[in-house]
This record gives sequence, structure tokens and C-alpha cells, in this order.
Amino acid sequence: MRMLAACTALAAGLGACTETSAAPDAAASAPPAAREIVEVEALPQGCALTVRFGSYAMGIDGGAARRIEALLTTDPRVSAVSRHGRGREGEYALCAETRAAADGSALLADIRPLLPAKPRGPIEIKLADGTRLHAPPRR
Repeated sequence: MRMLAACTALAAGLGACTETSAAPDAAASAPPAAREIVEVEALPQGCALTVRFGSYAMGIDGGAARRIEALLTTDPRVSAVSRHGRGREGEYALCAETRAAADGSALLADIRPLLPAKPRGPIEIKLADGTRLHAPPRR
């Protein structure tokens, strides 16, 4: 258990604090709330991490897209996510802004295992420093 300070206001407007013990906050163990993905006309320049979902004339890999979006919208290293639709078969790109410059590389490492070996459509992840990851891998 952790100690929490409980402050009560006195009639004179002064504050008195007492130490009380309480069970750990239930919200601390709850999964983080997802942030909203903002729809944009054009993808912003200089995204810390860009994810492009392509199609081979049969739509994008929706499962991979949902997994990556779930990561980007709940990860505390991400400050904002925007989406730019760019095709007639559901193709789109995501731009993730990170809280620190090094967060892009760490997110790329977290996204790598979410990519299928043979996605329904090509997926490209690009960092601001030019680092790229492709699924399926380019030859």
C-alpha cells in the first residue's frame, strides 16, 4: 500500500493534511486511454514516425493497421497521431509525433513484431532520420 496525503480545508481557510493509507489506485493499473487520430488533408512534414499502408489491388492489411494504430494511440511516448487517406483501396498514412527524438527508434522496434511476414499490402515505416522498415522486406 502507498501513503496518500489527504488535505482538508478548515473553516478559517487554512489547510491541514493528514497521512492516510489507501490501496493502489485502480486507474494506475488500467490500460492507457487511446488518443484520437486526427484526419488531415496532407501528411505533416517531418513526422517522427510515418507508417504507410499500401495495397496490391485488394486493400490494406487491416489487422496490421489496427495493431499499429492501437500501439500509437496508447503509447505514452507518442504525443499526437494524424491520418492521411491516399488511395481508393483504403490506403493511408499515419504520422506520429513523439515526445522525445529517440522515441521514434524505440517505437520502430515495438512495431517490428506487429508486422506480418506476408502482409496483404505493403507497409512502410519511416523515421525522421531516414531509417526505413518494409513489410514484406524489399529485395
